[in-house]
Amino acid sequence: MANVTLVTGGGGYVGTHTVKYLLDNTDDKVVIVDSFERSDRQFAEALKEVYKDRLVVKDVRLEDKEALSKALADEKVTDVIHCCAYIEVPEGEENPGLYRQKILTTTQNLLAAMKENNVKRIVFSSTAAAYGPPQQGKVDERGRITETHPLDASTVYGKWKVEAERAIMKAQEAGDIDSATFFRYFNVAGADPNLLIGEAHMPKETHALPLVILAGLGLRDEFTIYGNNLQTPDGTPVRDLIHVLDLANAHTIGLERMRDGRLRGVNAYNLGSGEGVSVRRMVDAVKKHLGKFKVKEKEEKRSAGEPDVLVASSEKAERELGWRRRYGFDDIVLTAVQWTQKLAEAGWYNEKGITQKPYTFPPRTIEGGQQAKKKELT
Repeated sequence: MANVTLVTGGGGYVGTHTVKYLLDNTDDKVVIVDSFERSDRQFAEALKEVYKDRLVVKDVRLEDKEALSKALADEKVTDVIHCCAYIEVPEGEENPGLYRQKILTTTQNLLAAMKENNVKRIVFSSTAAAYGPPQQGKVDERGRITETHPLDASTVYGKWKVEAERAIMKAQEAGDIDSATFFRYFNVAGADPNLLIGEAHMPKETHALPLVILAGLGLRDEFTIYGNNLQTPDGTPVRDLIHVLDLANAHTIGLERMRDGRLRGVNAYNLGSGEGVSVRRMVDAVKKHLGKFKVKEKEEKRSAGEPDVLVASSEKAERELGWRRRYGFDDIVLTAVQWTQKLAEAGWYNEKGITQKPYTFPPRTIEGGQQAKKKELT
């Protein structure tokens, strides 16, 4: 029987890249289910134009258990990759009930639909926010969070992700599913090198690298660095970055390892760079492509409880799954800059009300840029 993989939140940033990676690297038929509340359907449709009948796009809210179960039944789904969630940390603090619904309740509904349709394998796109701030004595010799670190989320978003993991574990213990693989990571960035899809958050952009690029393109007045006197090499926060296609690759490996029986029960893996990147280094990297732009620095952090350094160790994934990063920091920045400029030139940010300033820069060739977008990235 042919494999049919359902990707929840398949119209979003991580979801679309995971869908594309599956279609490019497996023989699977893929089914996107998404409400398109916070993603632009045009990117799922762009994939549909390329992959035709191998891709099905369904408007389904995971709160609707009957519609979700019907989608699994109609498409004869064999496996699930669960990417659907609300992800804005400040919003979660303000409205924990909404985040319970969008993370835990939707996961519970998905598990119920899987049970009804005898779907036994799930990859869960989780978060390293599940760990909370790094605890002294609980990190490795390089200060990185490993999978043995206690799950002690300090945000509503992270807490509901932990509860979603627990719901999946309970389903496996009850025999409703056979196997589950969790991937925990901090910051995803970059874009498909062919620029078919990329990062396009709605209703607003809050992630660091896209905000830096938007300032560099003149769509924001400035970028602000919060915290410039920290215990880090250049005084600014250090954060883990992973290219979105490296993340998609890991999700695909996890799925294939469950299929062939090499992953049984419930397994959790961290994903990341293993080294981290400072915010100032992000700014300097974007300036190399776009020139100077206004950057402000504030001594205080954005949030008083924010750690100076947040980096996850991926050694377990490398050792047990054979996963390796293909894309480095320069690749992440290059693809992110190219993609963001493409959206800006198309008027996407203004159309969605994400920025209020029109893109007025003359056409330019980004260093390594548009003509080089098909080059092999390393």
